[in-house]
Amino acid sequence: MAALRRQQTIAGPAVCAGVGVHSGAHVRLVLSPAPADTGIVFVRTDVRGVDNVIRAHADSVADTRNATTLRNDAGVEVATIEHLMSACMGLGADNLIVEVDGPELPILDGSCAQFVQVLMNAGFKSLSAPQRMIRILEPVEVHMGAKTAALLPAEHFEGLDLDVTIRFADPAIGVQRRRVELAPGSF
Repeated sequence: MAALRRQQTIAGPAVCAGVGVHSGAHVRLVLSPAPADTGIVFVRTDVRGVDNVIRAHADSVADTRNATTLRNDAGVEVATIEHLMSACMGLGADNLIVEVDGPELPILDGSCAQFVQVLMNAGFKSLSAPQRMIRILEPVEVHMGAKTAALLPAEHFEGLDLDVTIRFADPAIGVQRRRVELAPGSF
């Protein structure tokens, strides 16, 4: 059995800025530490007069075409969050306040690498609460036409084990497969 992991946040604030890939707008992010069980929370600092806090939760997902967009009950949105969320997951950042002064996060280099660097520069602080994890106990499959996605139980549970295959009729893409095992410290 794996050792109990503790939730973590960043050790201090961090700032980054860039251009939103879809809006073309310049946007600035201020990432701040958050207490245990906060999760990742976006705050639209450019929105006033209504609730401008958007939790990064599956229930907040409003759209996934071309980017992931989150929306709160007041209709306030933040888009293109997937690269920052990937960096948070890969580095084990469970709790973070992300102040953003525009409708979407900056694209930076088009990957999560610069977000990883921003988080690494801020450093990490372990919190007293245990980290919450989902363990896949039995296969879960989703079918949409010819598309299939599946989550399968892993033999061991020390991190995230991804085995992804795509099959396209176009020979330029064809069949491609990638297996990645992410364990603490390997992201």
